[in-house]
Amino acid sequence: MKQLEPQDLSNIIELAKSNDKSFYLKFSELYPKFNQQLLALNQQLTPRDLEYCALIKLNFDTKEIAQIKNMSIGSVESRKYRIRKKLDIGTQENMYVWFINL
Repeated sequence: MKQLEPQDLSNIIELAKSNDKSFYLKFSELYPKFNQQLLALNQQLTPRDLEYCALIKLNFDTKEIAQIKNMSIGSVESRKYRIRKKLDIGTQENMYVWFINL
């Protein structure tokens, strides 16, 4: 497996912050098994769900995701709640830690 370079990570974070269309493609190149692992848990995840999962894995909080996606904080919280349900992540479990450990 290729070693993740700090420069690669900072590039992908910048793409995410600017809501660049190539963000998710680049993220998938850096974390090639991420989608497979998520889809193995639930085939019903949408491409948009997977993109939000990527943002969570990169440690963007709800407010940052709302700003990036130009959405309300409530909308992002709803999406995170639905993702939590689809992936069967318990309410006691920290979603960010769960994604880091994936």
